[in-house]
Amino acid sequence: MRQFLEYKAVQAGISLVKVNPAYTSQMCHYCHHIHPVKGSSYRNGKTFKCGHCGWTGDADLNGAMNIAIIGAFISKPRGSGLSCSLSKDVSGLLPDSVLLCAVGESPVTERAGLTYYNGVMKISNLLIILGAIAIPITIFAVTKAMSAPLPVGFPSPTSHGKIEVKQYPAYRSGTYTYEGNLSQATSNSFNPLFQHISSNNISMTAPVEARYPISTIDQPMQQGKAKVSFLYNNNSISPLKISQNIQVEDHASMLVVSLGVQGAYGYDRYQEDVAKLKEWLDNHPEYEIAGEPREFLYDSPFTPSPLKRREVQIPIRKR
Repeated sequence: MRQFLEYKAVQAGISLVKVNPAYTSQMCHYCHHIHPVKGSSYRNGKTFKCGHCGWTGDADLNGAMNIAIIGAFISKPRGSGLSCSLSKDVSGLLPDSVLLCAVGESPVTERAGLTYYNGVMKISNLLIILGAIAIPITIFAVTKAMSAPLPVGFPSPTSHGKIEVKQYPAYRSGTYTYEGNLSQATSNSFNPLFQHISSNNISMTAPVEARYPISTIDQPMQQGKAKVSFLYNNNSISPLKISQNIQVEDHASMLVVSLGVQGAYGYDRYQEDVAKLKEWLDNHPEYEIAGEPREFLYDSPFTPSPLKRREVQIPIRKR
């Protein structure tokens, strides 16, 4: 994952800042509170619901916002000038959650309207400042993560919930064949594919393609063989270094029926969505299946789950 982020950061011309993730999944990015009961959390699976301010949303997005806030602060030019750690006051004199920072010796000081207690700045004061910096940086980073170019001639992604027939041009890819639990196909294929494009200085494109057995159209399958591909930007790219587990493939132009989906990735969702395409085909007898179903994954792992885009497609031809 870190290797992928480093690659994307270089590609986007931005810095990658490593942040200690402690407390970032437990703290509300909006009001900066952590559950007061030890061992308890406002996070429940994929959902974060703050018991203090009531903010509710995707837990991964909440954690990402907290990491962005910290990252923006510690990446300040010439350093932040602060050495900070989270702590909890037991005296009753300070706010419940504070960020301990080496900012001065005076017991109580006021600086530019901000209050410090023995060199401790109230976390609400500090994070309001950081939030103003972090929000645009977060938006910029997410936009960069979602902006990898399509291969030449590819149509735009199908919008969420829409089913449409699309024509794709011929294209070339580096492909890794995976066999086993199909829910692990894309994650297990990432490293060899990333090494392939890195060693050949091939730019990353979107989407990543995952082709599943044709039998998954008619019935759910957990075990089988899948082909996962990084698509080249154009058909003239000819890599010189090809490892034994990578195959360079030339794909013919094709007609597909496509379902656009936005949300978290997962093979279980693919199975639900391919069933919708099967139903569409049953209602459109003028088309027949012409190849293996595939999934297009457009966004990187650090794109918040609610923003991730994908398509499920079945190659077709007219009868």
